[in-house]
Amino acid sequence: VKRPKSEIDGLIREAARGAVEKLDPYLLANFHYARGAEPEPEDERARLKEIDRLIAVTLSSDPADDDPWALTLRGVMLNREERWAEAIREFNQALELNGAMASALNSRCGARGHLPGQAEAAIKDCRAGLVLNPKSFETMDSLANVLDQDGQVEQAFATVRCAKRLSSTAKSVETTYKRLQAKLPNATLAPLTDKECSAIIKGAPVERSPSERTAAL
Repeated sequence: VKRPKSEIDGLIREAARGAVEKLDPYLLANFHYARGAEPEPEDERARLKEIDRLIAVTLSSDPADDDPWALTLRGVMLNREERWAEAIREFNQALELNGAMASALNSRCGARGHLPGQAEAAIKDCRAGLVLNPKSFETMDSLANVLDQDGQVEQAFATVRCAKRLSSTAKSVETTYKRLQAKLPNATLAPLTDKECSAIIKGAPVERSPSERTAAL
């Protein structure tokens, strides 16, 4: 029996959606960076191209307003186009339906971080995302960037040092680390423990080393 084209299209969308749902939420949250000027390795470019295709297929029909995952994907694509305010509306709606969606929280953190006066809300989103996934070095990197934008440079540097403990090779983490280290040339580089990082991620004040206190005078 020949199936109607609409039914076949629906099956394709469901298959694409299943593939997208298995992706790392951070990769979705920062998907718009795929259009950055810095070239990605060939295997990463291929991966991003496939993600682009899967998301496009998933969103080939209008997402249902009661589907938090589809709303999140729509927000991710708006993030990619730097339409931050519109993206936030999609993430808000998704999180009203499912407040435990790490991808929506992380994506809204990124969008809010680009808008003036929303740093505090962005920080809250990143920290909520880390409650759901405390080992996400990528979300820690996002949190560090938002803290830096908010003028909390020491807290930002401590946060990215925690991210670096989990991944010493991630390019985005290394970029953030070097930028913040340049801002704090006298910052302590003593290894951080899991307990210390857990407290830092939650917002515990960073204790200055004697050399940092002296340099600040």
